[in-house]
Amino acid sequence: MVTGIMLFFGGLGILLGVYVQIAILLISLFLLGTVIKIHRYWEIADPMARMNDHINFYKNLGLLGAVLMLLAIPVPWVMSLGI
Repeated sequence: MVTGIMLFFGGLGILLGVYVQIAILLISLFLLGTVIKIHRYWEIADPMARMNDHINFYKNLGLLGAVLMLLAIPVPWVMSLGI
Protein backbone atom coordinates (compact mmCIF):
# COMPACT_ATOMS: atom_id res chain seq x y z
CA MET A 1 0.00 0.00 0.00
CA VAL A 2 2.77 2.43 0.92
CA THR A 3 4.76 1.74 -2.24
CA GLY A 4 1.67 2.27 -4.37
CA ILE A 5 1.13 5.66 -2.76
CA MET A 6 4.81 6.53 -3.27
CA LEU A 7 4.61 5.68 -6.97
CA PHE A 8 1.29 7.45 -7.47
CA PHE A 9 2.33 10.73 -5.87
CA GLY A 10 5.83 10.54 -7.30
CA GLY A 11 4.53 10.07 -10.82
CA LEU A 12 1.84 12.70 -10.37
CA GLY A 13 4.37 15.22 -9.07
CA ILE A 14 6.66 14.66 -12.05
CA LEU A 15 3.79 14.73 -14.53
CA LEU A 16 2.33 17.97 -13.18
CA GLY A 17 5.66 19.55 -12.26
CA VAL A 18 4.70 20.19 -8.65
CA TYR A 19 6.98 19.39 -5.73
CA VAL A 20 9.38 17.78 -8.18
CA GLN A 21 12.19 17.14 -5.69
CA ILE A 22 9.81 15.34 -3.32
CA ALA A 23 8.36 13.32 -6.22
CA ILE A 24 11.85 12.29 -7.33
CA LEU A 25 12.71 11.34 -3.77
CA LEU A 26 9.62 9.12 -3.51
CA ILE A 27 10.35 7.30 -6.76
CA SER A 28 14.05 6.99 -5.91
CA LEU A 29 13.29 5.45 -2.52
CA PHE A 30 10.92 2.98 -4.15
CA LEU A 31 13.49 1.97 -6.77
CA LEU A 32 16.28 1.66 -4.19
CA GLY A 33 14.12 -0.57 -2.04
CA THR A 34 13.22 -2.68 -5.05
CA VAL A 35 16.84 -3.05 -6.14
CA ILE A 36 18.11 -3.94 -2.67
CA LYS A 37 15.27 -6.05 -1.28
CA ILE A 38 13.43 -7.67 -4.20
CA HIS A 39 15.99 -8.42 -6.92
CA ARG A 40 18.68 -10.30 -4.99
CA TYR A 41 19.82 -12.31 -7.99
CA TRP A 42 23.07 -13.40 -6.33
CA GLU A 43 21.09 -15.60 -3.91
CA ILE A 44 19.17 -17.56 -6.54
CA ALA A 45 20.38 -21.02 -7.58
CA ASP A 46 18.20 -21.57 -10.67
CA PRO A 47 20.03 -20.08 -13.70
CA MET A 48 16.87 -18.89 -15.49
CA ALA A 49 15.38 -17.25 -12.41
CA ARG A 50 18.79 -15.75 -11.64
CA MET A 51 19.03 -14.23 -15.13
CA ASN A 52 15.50 -12.83 -14.83
CA ASP A 53 16.29 -11.11 -11.52
CA HIS A 54 19.66 -9.96 -12.88
CA ILE A 55 17.93 -8.21 -15.77
CA ASN A 56 15.30 -6.63 -13.51
CA PHE A 57 17.99 -5.51 -11.04
CA TYR A 58 19.84 -3.55 -13.71
CA LYS A 59 16.62 -2.30 -15.29
CA ASN A 60 15.56 -0.75 -12.00
CA LEU A 61 19.06 0.64 -11.49
CA GLY A 62 18.83 2.29 -14.92
CA LEU A 63 15.41 3.72 -14.05
CA LEU A 64 16.88 5.12 -10.85
CA GLY A 65 19.57 6.88 -12.86
CA ALA A 66 16.97 8.29 -15.24
CA VAL A 67 14.86 9.58 -12.36
CA LEU A 68 17.88 11.23 -10.75
CA MET A 69 18.69 12.94 -14.06
CA LEU A 70 15.38 14.77 -13.75
CA LEU A 71 17.01 16.81 -10.99
CA ALA A 72 19.12 18.52 -13.67
CA ILE A 73 16.04 20.12 -15.27
CA PRO A 74 15.47 23.64 -13.92
CA VAL A 75 12.36 24.07 -11.81
CA PRO A 76 9.62 25.18 -12.61
CA TRP A 77 9.33 23.00 -15.66
CA VAL A 78 7.81 24.27 -18.88
CA MET A 79 4.02 23.69 -18.80
CA SER A 80 4.09 22.79 -15.08
CA LEU A 81 1.64 24.04 -12.53
CA GLY A 82 4.56 25.90 -10.92
CA ILE A 83 3.89 25.18 -7.25
